[in-house]
Amino acid sequence: MDVQNEGIGEGGGEYEEEEDDYLYGDLEDAGRSIAIHQLQQRCESLQKQNETLKAELAEVKAQVLFLLEQKTTLEGNVVSIFTTAQKEIMRKDKQLSDLRIEFVNAQKGGGGGGGAR
Repeated sequence: MDVQNEGIGEGGGEYEEEEDDYLYGDLEDAGRSIAIHQLQQRCESLQKQNETLKAELAEVKAQVLFLLEQKTTLEGNVVSIFTTAQKEIMRKDKQLSDLRIEFVNAQKGGGGGGGAR
């Protein structure tokens, strides 16, 4: 009888393991399936986020290029205005100088001639 009990015990243990695998093996697979599904969802979410960020980056790059063009244009305009202002100041300075000379000459000529009359 002891021999039979040992045989049954060994055979029964293997059967119990197989039965456990049969009963609980799906739980492990289900856990893996859930983890895989969660990872796939996370991956899809990150891919969407990546695409959104790429689109935003492209938009920001376009804005930067536009602003650089505007900056270059504005710098050119400022240089033109500054140059024009410098030339206008020089022209006005010469005009003032000429008027001062005329005034001095008028005073000399007019003052001397008026006193002789």
